[in-house]
Amino acid sequence: MKNGRGFTRTNLFNMIRFTEVFPEKEIVHALSGQLSWTHFREIIYLEDNLKRDFYAEMCRIERWSTRTLHAKIQGMLYERTVLSKKSEELITKELAALREEDRMTNRGVKG
Repeated sequence: MKNGRGFTRTNLFNMIRFTEVFPEKEIVHALSGQLSWTHFREIIYLEDNLKRDFYAEMCRIERWSTRTLHAKIQGMLYERTVLSKKSEELITKELAALREEDRMTNRGVKG
């Protein structure tokens, strides 16, 4: 059965997974202007919410390419960061601070 261009079985499953892990419209809106669908496909199958947030924010702030994101995930950047010095609570606070800083400087807003 043909679903139309771009609507392959795999892509449909990716779209469903995307809506499961990013249910909040505000977050999707903020990230969609700065991350590509390829970035999201790298992130959506990460099981840990905080890990997904970490990589999404790092992509957004550091403007990582999809290739760089893939390398950072494979290199276990999140795990090394957590093990080296930061608790989950601290990472959550730092991500919130980065988002707030972006809102105050309007860096995250497209004109």
